[in-house]
Amino acid sequence: MSRASLPAPISSVNPDTIKHFLDANFKLPPLGQHGITHPMHGDWCMLPKDFIPIFVHESKAVTLVMLEILFQTIGRSGDGPGERKLWAKLSIRHFARKGLMSRSQAEAGVKEALAKGYILRRSYGNQGFEYRIHFQDIED
Repeated sequence: MSRASLPAPISSVNPDTIKHFLDANFKLPPLGQHGITHPMHGDWCMLPKDFIPIFVHESKAVTLVMLEILFQTIGRSGDGPGERKLWAKLSIRHFARKGLMSRSQAEAGVKEALAKGYILRRSYGNQGFEYRIHFQDIED
């Protein structure tokens, strides 16, 4: 194989190119036609009512960061309140890899959500950070 025909290293591929490829090849299923999977048949997450004003008034980046933290914490069983996870080890790249947003949008969303007190962050050794939603009356 000639050097000219080798694929580009993944680190040199524009994230927008990847998103365009995914959009073109992985279509949103016809949820309106077939319906949404009921929680007893798939993954689910309890969505606090307090999330609705955030969804309406905050930026897409803040909303998506918080929604992913909800899915990675209370959307999973664990040893926290209500036998759900309280903290999730997440990186900024995690949000981009999920296809939710670009790295810069994720950085902005995390920064804004932290500044507004919607989420909490703590160091996880030398490996990064853990995040959780800032719930009322729940201490670490």
